Amino acid sequence: MKQLFVQTTQNSRDLKRIMKKGILGKDNKAVGNNPPLFERTPLNFCSYVCEGYPGVYGDRKGVVFETNEPSAYVCPIDSIGLMRSGKWLPGYERFLFDDVKTMLEKYPNGEEFRKDFVKYFNTLDPTKIYLELDQQTAINHWEGDYCQRFDADWSQTYNEVTFRKPMKIQNCRIFRSREELEKMIEKRRV
Repeated sequence: MKQLFVQTTQNSRDLKRIMKKGILGKDNKAVGNNPPLFERTPLNFCSYVCEGYPGVYGDRKGVVFETNEPSAYVCPIDSIGLMRSGKWLPGYERFLFDDVKTMLEKYPNGEEFRKDFVKYFNTLDPTKIYLELDQQTAINHWEGDYCQRFDADWSQTYNEVTFRKPMKIQNCRIFRSREELEKMIEKRRV
């Protein structure tokens, strides 16, 4: 299967513009929750769909595409998962990769990532994560964190692949539902 990227949106006008121009990223603004290494970099947030990461962010409509553009960074989880209380976890950088291939070599699927992430999270000092909380409350938050739950289902996990705005894309197709996207992905696997 060729590299298959997905970007979701709620705006039908954006989809028409993307298809017409073959460009993602109409503005050059950085979002407020970019990782500090990329805080001023305007980025497109996408998912790379593959066997180990079958999910995508949301059930919205969007576009499936290919690109030759280099990624800014790749993460085996939505990078927001590397934050707590609006702050980046100490050492979050270890989960950012230069490209999809490097990420897949380290974490071929969401379960491999989860195992390593939980080990890492357990080494963190709760008071360094939840700076605004007293020690006991920080420990309680740390112990109750979603990544500590063994019943959490990470099998449908999705990754985050970012590209600098604007970026050229090709072989793009619009999907308007989760079901339509799944059919497109299945067709590409054959």
